[in-house]
Amino acid sequence: MANEKILIIDDDPLVIRLAELIIKNINLQPLSALKGEDGIEVAIKERPALIILDLMMPEMNGWETLSQIRKTECIQDTPVIILTARVGATGDLIGTQNKPHYEAFLPKPFSMQEMRDKINEILNRAP
Repeated sequence: MANEKILIIDDDPLVIRLAELIIKNINLQPLSALKGEDGIEVAIKERPALIILDLMMPEMNGWETLSQIRKTECIQDTPVIILTARVGATGDLIGTQNKPHYEAFLPKPFSMQEMRDKINEILNRAP
């Protein structure tokens, strides 16, 4: 698991910086993008082991970005953690059947331990 790449797609530079610190702290390599389109390009080029994706972004939102990821053959099986500050999103996400598949949900604000635990949980169950 050491040195695997983790991609953070979020329009908030502070969230990206915090996530990068957490990822580096567990000996993984962070990658980042501020927009969905850029995140897809980075994912295609770098093939990360995991993507952390914000839902509420301008231009291409997280659901649209995730939909494109799932349609792109070389990255369609990449695990995704959904990250959002939207109040009540947990129930909305769990009960939604028309949304593209994701592996986990992490509400904002998140603690360092929560993010570490989610990343480790997903990477440790990947084949």
